[in-house]
Amino acid sequence: MKMRLRSGFLVIVLWTLGSSGAHARPALAASSPEHTTYLRYCASCHGERGDGRGPAAHHFDNAATDFTRGLYKCRSTPAGTAPTDEDLRLSIQHGLGGTGMPSFVALGPIDMERLVAVLRDFSAQSKVQASQAILVPVGTPSDAASIARGAQVYTRLQCATCHGGEGHGGPAAGTLKNENGTVAHVTDIASTHPLKCGDSPRRIYQTLMTGLDGTPMGSFAEVATPEEIWDLTHFLVSIRH
Repeated sequence: MKMRLRSGFLVIVLWTLGSSGAHARPALAASSPEHTTYLRYCASCHGERGDGRGPAAHHFDNAATDFTRGLYKCRSTPAGTAPTDEDLRLSIQHGLGGTGMPSFVALGPIDMERLVAVLRDFSAQSKVQASQAILVPVGTPSDAASIARGAQVYTRLQCATCHGGEGHGGPAAGTLKNENGTVAHVTDIASTHPLKCGDSPRRIYQTLMTGLDGTPMGSFAEVATPEEIWDLTHFLVSIRH
């Protein structure tokens, strides 16, 4: 997934809605500090209304997120539910690998919470429900046996159809669409480039269990056991080079 950035533009994007069961809040005024902060950092790509139609959005291969739809990729929560506050902060702080979403690690805590609030405001009309983070059990040891089992899980779940046998892209990679009709860019999971939602084994496990909402990458929570997902995680880590 390439980022095409033309001179004069800096991608300024955010990802995800956040809520871990918080009570509904009144709509934020357009002149509020939250929206002022959003306009400063995010509107160039995501638009003043949060609909992903900012003036710089078309400079990137990956479509800017439409916050009003309530669908977000990087979460620790089950598929189809809203991210937690911490999910929001991680996405803002670290960015999303392989996309135009940069890191805002230097953002202060006040501005961080303002952005969290305004993203919720944009998504307030969506039907996405709040949830809690999934349980991440203690992982199986990352050894040769686990990696070999993970390779079998990779085959059984037909991961190669999209990602290829070696992780660089499979036969379906050029045909996939996101739910909003935009092109879905399949991740090169064998590359050392950052993964969308993080490269640590824990983050990879969470991605496999929760899926990337709004994309063809679904959750495997219903078709594989936690032990199998850990084996698959160790296999994916082993092929990244």
